[in-house]
Amino acid sequence: MNAAPTRALLALLTLTAACAAGCDEDPGEQPVLEPLPTVPALSLDAEGHLSRAQRGVALDPQDLSVIAPGSDQVGVSPSALTSSFGLLVLNRPYVDSRSVRCPPSDEAAAVQPRAVVEDQLERFADEGMTFDRVAVNVPLMTPGRRGLLYVCFDEGARDVRFDVLEHRREVVDAFRDLAASGEVQWITVGLEMNRYYHLLSEDGQRQVDDYSNWVTLYHAIYDAIKEVDADIRVGPGLSWAVFHRRTMPEMADTLGFADPTGLEAAVAAYNRTVRPLLSSGRGADRRLTADYLGLTMIPFDNEDPWNGEAASEEEGRQAELYQAFRWLPLVLGVGTADELPLVLPMIDWAENSGAAGVKKGAFMETLKTATGGLEVEWAAWRRLSTLPDEPPQANPCRIYTASSEAALRYDITYCNSGMLSESGQRRTVWDIFLTDP
Repeated sequence: MNAAPTRALLALLTLTAACAAGCDEDPGEQPVLEPLPTVPALSLDAEGHLSRAQRGVALDPQDLSVIAPGSDQVGVSPSALTSSFGLLVLNRPYVDSRSVRCPPSDEAAAVQPRAVVEDQLERFADEGMTFDRVAVNVPLMTPGRRGLLYVCFDEGARDVRFDVLEHRREVVDAFRDLAASGEVQWITVGLEMNRYYHLLSEDGQRQVDDYSNWVTLYHAIYDAIKEVDADIRVGPGLSWAVFHRRTMPEMADTLGFADPTGLEAAVAAYNRTVRPLLSSGRGADRRLTADYLGLTMIPFDNEDPWNGEAASEEEGRQAELYQAFRWLPLVLGVGTADELPLVLPMIDWAENSGAAGVKKGAFMETLKTATGGLEVEWAAWRRLSTLPDEPPQANPCRIYTASSEAALRYDITYCNSGMLSESGQRRTVWDIFLTDP
């Protein structure tokens, strides 16, 4: 493809994304041609081991069944957790309800992030686990990422979207309230929010237009948190698998790029779903609106380049797997004035098979090497422990997977995502994750 038209298309897409994020219309304005950037190659020389300060542990009350004083090979002791992990990670949805899609507004506070975070911190402290640093990931979409979580509307709105003013106010207020708790050092706003760009509404319509509303809401959330506590680190939560395997191919198809995995597709996908989140305003008024980029690492394990393999002993095949992360330096702005550190708020190899336990460790090895040359601020595995699925009608797994509300059901792979088995046996990924530099 001729380079000039390609760059013009990318520049036009960049301008469109920026204006969708809130710039004033100017019919006389012309897109500025932007050359394709030179993106540094991944450095695969470092082993990528995480220090204690970089290691986060995701806990919830179900994990208490494998936490006990004096645990050695089975389970883990509170002291081992606090000495091995530098921060506690809490995955607390905007509305943390297992039974109703939207709680009434007068009951919502009890199931929103601040109340749940404070309750869980107190509970963990009672069990002998106090962490100096706390990170909270706040999903804004339902567990299956098929819609938005929300508080029931009192002002007449029927459908939940990011352009509903009542919803915007409620969401901003919830994040402001969480920041005011004084307990939190990191807040990841949303998880896998780029899925929303590809989401279909109940009537089959794409939500592309509402993604632009999400961008402006994210900016408002960032500002609200910083107004309460400027020291809290804030970043948007996106899915790397969606970026690499959904948005890039779509941009390539839309703009006529030959290679859906190439630089042109990556730049277009970045300009459309990532770049608008990272700053607000233009020219002299431009300001950064992210302290880090939070990228969930849960690959589509049956798709290219993985096709069921989390790692390979064959050098050429392993090199193919590393290519899944080729464009991380692009989205992080490596080598630019706006370079961001990487946060990995949730990692898993989500294959639902007996081999998944071994592959989790292999994937962690691949990921550590791929990100070893990047600035990783912190990383956390998806769960500490696997959730039992017995007895059939009453088990911890069903708390997440068997809600009467279909939208609130977690995928079954969530139950099997622990670094420890349901009995507390340490999987390979535990040792790999905890290997010191």
